[in-house]
Amino acid sequence: MTSTLYRLLKNPEAHARLRAEIDQATEDNKLSKPAQLRETQSLAYLQAVIKEGMRIHPSVAFILPRHVPEGGCTIAGKYLPAGVSKPTGKPQLPPLS
Repeated sequence: MTSTLYRLLKNPEAHARLRAEIDQATEDNKLSKPAQLRETQSLAYLQAVIKEGMRIHPSVAFILPRHVPEGGCTIAGKYLPAGVSKPTGKPQLPPLS
């Protein structure tokens, strides 16, 4: 959540768009205080911001393993034999130069 707030503050256009959506919903009496989950689900930009924040910084602190089933499988052109455990999670970003 901290990362999402940081990125919003670093992007004034996105911050203003989100504030406008929330302010409009408040003026239209679509949000209570505090806002309820079901009320916020109708705010498209807020939902996009939340989902993007979760995509960039997932709340899971570990990488979830995936196990290849019997018979193996091919992923992205590479064959993985049955029984192999392959970690999944957010892709590694290239280092900043």
